[in-house]
Amino acid sequence: MAPERTAQSLTDLWDRHGSSAYSLACALLGDDAAASLAVTRAMVDLAHSSDDASAEDAQRLLARRVYARCQGLAGDTPRTLLLPPMMVWLGELAQLQRACLALCVFGGHTHREAADLLGAPALTVAALLTSGLQELGRLSAGGTATTG
Repeated sequence: MAPERTAQSLTDLWDRHGSSAYSLACALLGDDAAASLAVTRAMVDLAHSSDDASAEDAQRLLARRVYARCQGLAGDTPRTLLLPPMMVWLGELAQLQRACLALCVFGGHTHREAADLLGAPALTVAALLTSGLQELGRLSAGGTATTG
């Protein structure tokens, strides 16, 4: 059995990617407390895992764990408005569109990696990324979402 991660390697991972992991969870869940719980559980998962990721892959590994934890919490989490405007705007997007943006922007995944994780075609993910960014632009300019 491979040894668990060291406290220093977890600290380094958190220092480099913790804010992105939290943003990913907020974007997916729309709730500060649930996002904190998802990230905490993902870090505990990593602490006890034997996954050996390079420094370049660490953000994606953490993002995958956060995404999985968010999936388990999503049904029990009400979306709140006690979030920064960008997170509220992300909450206005369709779930798959929000997941695509969150995984690629905050999780460091390529659109093809996000497609694999979401079980969607890569072209669909690319289209959702484009339309999602357009929607966020409209919302930030004071418009309303055109997708559900």
